[in-house]
Amino acid sequence: MLVGDKTWDVIVLVEYPSSKVFLEMVNSPEYHKAHVDREQGLERTVLYATSPMGAGARFSE
Repeated sequence: MLVGDKTWDVIVLVEYPSSKVFLEMVNSPEYHKAHVDREQGLERTVLYATSPMGAGARFSE
């Protein structure tokens, strides 16, 4: 379980070169055309934007 009380079948991690590249992608006509199929094929999707923690970083307990 990630956040909340939802269970997940699949989790996908994706890294983009920058937030600018990601925003350009999601605003492109090609993405919008493909996104229709994605929305119809999935019950729900959630996007969690994150940043690298850096070398030697640890989660706080």
